[in-house]
Amino acid sequence: MRASRIDVEAIYDFKLALDYAFGPANIDTIMLVTSGGIYTTSDTVYMQIKKPIVIMAQPGLAEKPIFRHSDIDSSVLEIFRIHDDVTFEGVVFDGYNAVRPLKYALRVGHGPADQFPRIFAREGLNVHIKDCEFRNIFPPNWENSVGGSAFYFLRPGSGEPVIKAGNIIIEDCIFRNIGDEAIRMAETEKYSVERVCDTLIVRNCTFKNVMAECIRFYADTDTGTTDAYVLLEHLTIDSSATRVAFIKNNQGTQFRDIIVTNAHLPKPYRQERADYVVQVQQRGSLISHIDTLNMVFTIPYSERISASKGAEVDSLTVYGFDPLYENPLSFNYTLRAGSPAYGRAYSGLALGDLRWADPGAAAIDDENDLPREFSLQQNYPNPFNPSTKIVYSLKKASDVRLEVYNLTGRKIVELVSGRKNAGTHIAKWNAFNIASGVYFYKLSANGRELVRKMVLMK
Repeated sequence: MRASRIDVEAIYDFKLALDYAFGPANIDTIMLVTSGGIYTTSDTVYMQIKKPIVIMAQPGLAEKPIFRHSDIDSSVLEIFRIHDDVTFEGVVFDGYNAVRPLKYALRVGHGPADQFPRIFAREGLNVHIKDCEFRNIFPPNWENSVGGSAFYFLRPGSGEPVIKAGNIIIEDCIFRNIGDEAIRMAETEKYSVERVCDTLIVRNCTFKNVMAECIRFYADTDTGTTDAYVLLEHLTIDSSATRVAFIKNNQGTQFRDIIVTNAHLPKPYRQERADYVVQVQQRGSLISHIDTLNMVFTIPYSERISASKGAEVDSLTVYGFDPLYENPLSFNYTLRAGSPAYGRAYSGLALGDLRWADPGAAAIDDENDLPREFSLQQNYPNPFNPSTKIVYSLKKASDVRLEVYNLTGRKIVELVSGRKNAGTHIAKWNAFNIASGVYFYKLSANGRELVRKMVLMK
């Protein structure tokens, strides 16, 4: 039987806390209890995630706890190496080091070759990073070298097991001052594996001063294999390199509800990456609902949003307006009242990281601006755990039912039943007591029905 948790103060070497949790005590949760505390180790090896663990800040802390690696005399260039399931919640990963900065925050891969017993990354491992901040991730001699990633998948060595993960979910996070790609999962073409993970979801995140792509993801080169489910949505990206995402050879990628502003050319050794804002590839992949402002390119403006090899761009939802940030110079990307980003997202909410949006302004009833049609938006977030929002619009006042069904057609819950005014409405569903799976939600009004699919992933 597993223990519930241990509480850890910042005065202790965090590697010792990990050793204790992974030992006979079988701890499943490490709670960080020091507000703003520096959690670190002076060990000459990065801290390792050897068994499934949850590492989270104690709720209610005034400041997020901070992770660093403090051995300034070794070749350690990362804070954590991930070999098994891990959840990080409510923490900061800071590459700052008074003598030598760190090149990586989190890397997924095998342990060092001279380790005994050596630890290999478990196939199907899951990573969930929620409400975290990555900052100041630069390699030594950064001005003249390549590198600096917040989240990075390693390539296995010759003869080593392949690295193939399960679900990678990064949400409600901030990435600031990153020397190269913020999220790099691009080693798949360099070794034999069908896909580097089953699922990659990056949503409700803000990127600032990222020197190369915010997200770089490669599928394998075999289009006959099943690719990862990749969903990148509700991102706010400011003052970063021109190319913010490159998703190569992955079928079915969805890139949507994005704001990209005030781009700058990448460093000289990355000048070739000033060719477009985003590119997705392969059939089923779609770019939609994206706003760009104040961009710098080395190619014609008309090619700034790119899809190839059967992928598509919804040109009707590619915008070029000012999103009306409150104060971007002070890292305040709050959308002011009247921002054209409100209501422009695929979800029916605001574009960009929704933490910067006024939830009351995203979808409201307004008799002076009534919907032109009866419509049902895709729920957000999707996949979700455990709560999601469903936005629907009525052209005129109607008797409405909004119901959720499972795959067998059994009704699970009735979310809305009754008279609703003309306008746009939001329904919420908390499925905390419902099993993971695929569900359908149906909107009925005035003899018409609309149905959409959603995925509960716990």
